[in-house]
Order: sequence, then C-alpha cells, then structure tokens
Amino acid sequence: MKLIYKKIQKSFDKNANKYDDYCEIQKIVADLLIKNISQKQFNDILEIGTGTGLFTEKLIDKIIFEKLILSDFSKKMMLLSKTKFLNKNIDFLCMDALNFSLKKTFDLIVSNASYQWINNLEKHIKRQTQFLNKNGMLAITYFGNQTFFELNSIINKYFKTSIPASKFLEKEKLKQIFKNNFSEYFFSEYKIIKKYSNLMDFLRTIKNTGEYGFGIKKNKMITKNDILKLEKLYFKRYKKIKVTYNIYVLKGKKY
Repeated sequence: MKLIYKKIQKSFDKNANKYDDYCEIQKIVADLLIKNISQKQFNDILEIGTGTGLFTEKLIDKIIFEKLILSDFSKKMMLLSKTKFLNKNIDFLCMDALNFSLKKTFDLIVSNASYQWINNLEKHIKRQTQFLNKNGMLAITYFGNQTFFELNSIINKYFKTSIPASKFLEKEKLKQIFKNNFSEYFFSEYKIIKKYSNLMDFLRTIKNTGEYGFGIKKNKMITKNDILKLEKLYFKRYKKIKVTYNIYVLKGKKY
C-alpha cells in the first residue's frame, strides 16, 4: 500500500507545474463542493490534498474563517500553493493524510478529489472524526468507480487488465461509511461527460493531473501503436472519445 501512495506522490510532484493547465474537471468538481457547503463561517479549517490551491481559492472567496491549514503530501504542490496565498491566517503543512497527527481540532475538514486514492477509507475517516470539534463537518468530493469506464473497457479488452479508477468505491459503500461515522450525512451524485478530439489528448490530461498509471504492468511499455489500436477500439465502441466522470459529494456532521 505504501508503494502505491509513493507512486501517486511521485506523479503529483512530477506534474505539479502542468497541473493548472489540465485541471478543467477538477475545477468543476471544486465548484460542486463549495456549493454544497451551505455554512459560510467556521473558526478552524483543515484542507487535505490542497494541491496547487484550486479549491482553496474558492474556499477563501466563499467562506469566512479564523484559521486555515492547507496540507498536501506533494512538496512541489505545496510550494506552488504557498506562492498563491499570502495570508497570516493560513498555515501550510506537507503531510500524509493517512497518518497525520495534529494537536488542533477543526470545525471543517475539507478535501476536493483526493479521497479516492485512500485505501481502507472507513478506517481513515473514523480516525479523522477525532480531529473534528462538536458540530464539526467533513466535506469531500470523490471520483466514483464509474469514472473513465469507457477507457477501462478498452484497456480491459486490449490489455486484459483494469485501470485504477475501476477500483474506486461505489456509492452505496461510501454512503455506508458516512452513515457509520457521522450523526448526520449528506450525499449527492453528479456525472460529467467530456469529449476529446483524440485519445492522446485524453491520456495527456490524465497524466498531467496526477494519475499514476493505467493499471498496466510495470514492465509493459505502451507504444504509439498501442495507443492507435486503443483509439480505434474506442471509436468502434463509443463513436467518439467521450469520457465519463462519476462524482460524489459527501458531507458528514459530528454531534
């Protein structure tokens, strides 16, 4: 498990400088998250998986707070976010969301499009409730297991394997996790369809927004010929390069 997170961390570090140029979907998802946080004032906020500060900009614009801690396990992402937010009420921490230990507790813990990378999600959400104050809230967006299902189907046909997104949790499991750990929870589901002119453009977007691989064996190189064949399969099955993003917004409140 540690090896997987190291791969993800390495991928985000490697592509940090390109991230903002390719994160169109993440921006839309960040809008969904901020719109679903109806409370507009908190004392202490922790953001997990800050990245380059995409969601942070929206949070600062819409939410009143006394103290905000921004965190990410990618040092390069954190360095980029530090250049954007010069506020005495904002602190920065380069830390692992799985094992962090803080002496503070929070009124809001929030994360945009990062929790799908966490294995054993219930264990870690249960632990994070310890860092919430009474009436505190955890609010996240999560890419569901139908994200990139078109790509998964052709990868499965061509390489006889599946992509990491196919292993993300389905909605009933996520609902149960929040039901088990919060006095009150909220769930909503969204679907975004995006079209690309060719498969390479889509794969380039995945790469530059931190995806660490397509589930292909480490010693297997994907050639240009492979991509052409995959694209042909894609057009044959779906008539175009269309991509589904399966998005969940979840909020849990601790009483």
